[in-house]
Order: sequence, then C-alpha cells, then structure tokens
Amino acid sequence: MDSGIVEKSINVTIETLNNTFSNDFFKLVSLLITGIFAGYTLQPVPKWLNNLFDNSNIFKFLIIFIIGITATYPINQNKISNIFISSLIILIIFEGLRYIDIIYEKNEKKNI
Repeated sequence: MDSGIVEKSINVTIETLNNTFSNDFFKLVSLLITGIFAGYTLQPVPKWLNNLFDNSNIFKFLIIFIIGITATYPINQNKISNIFISSLIILIIFEGLRYIDIIYEKNEKKNI
C-alpha cells in the first residue's frame, strides 16, 4: 500500500476528530459518557464508595459537573449553564436506564 495514501487517510481522520472535538458541547458530552464507563474499569470499589454512588445523586452530579468544568476550562457563564444542563440530562438518562432495567427484570421473573 502506498504510504502517501495511509498518511493522507491519517491526516483526514485527525482533522475530522479535531473539528468534531472543537465543539465544546460535543467534547463535554463525550467526556462525561466515557468518564462514566471508565469508572467501571475500577470495579470493584470499596463498599463505602459504592454505597456513596448508589445512594447520592448529588455526589454523582458533583463528579459529573467537575469533569465537565475540567473539559471546558477556561469556563464562562454559558459553559457553566451547558455543563449544569448536560450533567442533569446524563443523570436522568442513566436513572431512566436503571428504571427500565428493573422493570425488565421484574417482567422476566414473572415469565419464569
């Protein structure tokens, strides 16, 4: 394969990624979602920390919010609003997914 074609493909890919991640909102959402899944790589965690995550949506929100601030530094009022809203949306989505999972498990147990 021609090395010029490979190099050009790599440069196009890098340029596409740079353009995509130049959008603060996309960068924030991507970091928050991957950060959530990255947390699972540390499993199992100490029970007290697991209990804190299980029982405190405020703690979850603060962690996600701090990740968002870190991702979009330097911050301004508009970024703070976007981070706040994004953090809430992500928490709501994952709470909804947990609720759907609980309903699914109950329905499976009824069918057994």
